[in-house]
Amino acid sequence: MPERTPLLLLGAAAALGAAAAQPFPAEARGLTLCACVVLCGWIALARPPLLPLRACAGLALAAGWCAAALHVTHPASTFAGKTARIACTVLDPNGAQNDGSAFICAADGGTKLAVATRGSLPHAGVRVLLRGRIEPFDEPRNPGEPDQRAIERERGLIARIGNAQVLRFLPPRAPTLDVLIARAHEWALAQLRARLAEPSATILAGELWGERSALPPELRTEFQETGTVHVLVTAGLHLGVVAAMTLLLLRFLSTPRAFACALTIGAIWFYAVFSGLHLPAMRAATMIAFALTAYACGRATRAWNIFGAALLAIALFDPLAIGSASCALSFSCVGAIVLCADCIDDELQRYAEIPARLRETFTLTLATQIGTWPLTASVFLLFAPYAIVANAAVVPCVGVTMILGAAQLALGAVPQLAQAIANLNGWVLAWIVATVHTLATLPGSTIAAMPPPLWTIAAYDVLLVAAVFLWKRGARHFAPAFFMLGVLLVAWPPRTPDHRLRITVLDVGQADAIVIRTPHGHTLLVDAGGRLEQGHGSESTAEAVGERIVVPFLRREGVRAIDGLLLSHPHGEP
Repeated sequence: MPERTPLLLLGAAAALGAAAAQPFPAEARGLTLCACVVLCGWIALARPPLLPLRACAGLALAAGWCAAALHVTHPASTFAGKTARIACTVLDPNGAQNDGSAFICAADGGTKLAVATRGSLPHAGVRVLLRGRIEPFDEPRNPGEPDQRAIERERGLIARIGNAQVLRFLPPRAPTLDVLIARAHEWALAQLRARLAEPSATILAGELWGERSALPPELRTEFQETGTVHVLVTAGLHLGVVAAMTLLLLRFLSTPRAFACALTIGAIWFYAVFSGLHLPAMRAATMIAFALTAYACGRATRAWNIFGAALLAIALFDPLAIGSASCALSFSCVGAIVLCADCIDDELQRYAEIPARLRETFTLTLATQIGTWPLTASVFLLFAPYAIVANAAVVPCVGVTMILGAAQLALGAVPQLAQAIANLNGWVLAWIVATVHTLATLPGSTIAAMPPPLWTIAAYDVLLVAAVFLWKRGARHFAPAFFMLGVLLVAWPPRTPDHRLRITVLDVGQADAIVIRTPHGHTLLVDAGGRLEQGHGSESTAEAVGERIVVPFLRREGVRAIDGLLLSHPHGEP
């Protein structure tokens, strides 16, 4: 197997090296160490014909470790809390928050900042002098919370400026690539909104380049709860549409295969850069470029080699991304498709008469859910039962809406034709919104999930690989048992009883929230923090604290029920 998929081995080795150099939690470090020991044992004991491959795997392991160690030793600069004046160029108006009062800017030194202001928002490319308090993003304040600083670093943001005041406008500098892309996004969004109503325009912008800042919070939640939020993130689906349309057009024009593939590779990387070059786009562009290179040379390539090439590129050029939720979800999705799609498609052909296109959609959707649901439960603390149905109904529409959206932008000089295309696209986008909303409001549309321990997710992946291996070898009585064992480990992970008295005081920003767990397994909650605001419904800060801090903490700790709720006083904090 290794000699047939060498790039998969090299990519895995580089990723392990990058993970080993990072300060992960103890459980993740232990699993990484075990994987490194297994790999080093294989390198030392493999058969002589594999000596060159063993040497390359060792080099990849060392290269991944060095790349990550360099980034960890010299991390991106952070800021101590201070008030200062700073000159910067606006990149993404309304891109830092969803309240219409924030934007992303690039300081003259190149550092990207999230800016919150009470004034009117300047346009992309405008250079301004700001005065405000520069602060780093928050680190986790409670056990198990996501690291906001790491999440924003993935977006390229280093710090934030709160309550910023625009002192004056400054003379513009020569536009950088970031500024040109920001201006293109602003122009394209204005063109879409001129002919499409909301939220259709924002959904289309999300499909085309990942713009989601103006999406209503309720609709964003519905996309997440139905497992379709990935259509608003530029990734393999979107780059695949661009690659397929470009290659088909060039081949239709009788362009030589090698030249057509080269132009298509250039087109997908241009599109990846235009969309912001985030991790999913980088992964997809690398995989598509590798596959097109093999096609141009007239050689077949294995899907696992393409997967490994993308993993190798990420581990060497963006090693801090290894281990992030985005990276894990992205590669789990693709890995599950490569691993399971053939088996699922064969079974569908055997037992059901389904058109090829519909069968392909269902196969990819089911394989994706098989690969990502444990991570979805761990990251988002929910399981979406209708995700397969939702994706089967929504994903085929994405390519159509992207093509129509691109045509609308390209034909902007012909208003009547552009409006006609927008009207047609509006019907398809309305179908997406209606599908997502309908499924999200069905009974049981979301199931609250307790995040499984990392070792159970790793065990699930190993058992899934074993199940597919047994299925393809004809052991079809044992394969489902392996798969179900993995499902049970993730859904109901074994937990060691803790007979200690544990008291956790949560940082809720206002008042108290104290979780008490007794030696007999009972859970008591004393207050829940927040400021009670009558008449604000779900916008009350007290409810927001409960949804964002208290309930997620209880789920992460495996608490399924509260035995007692103690209120120290029956009124809101001043």
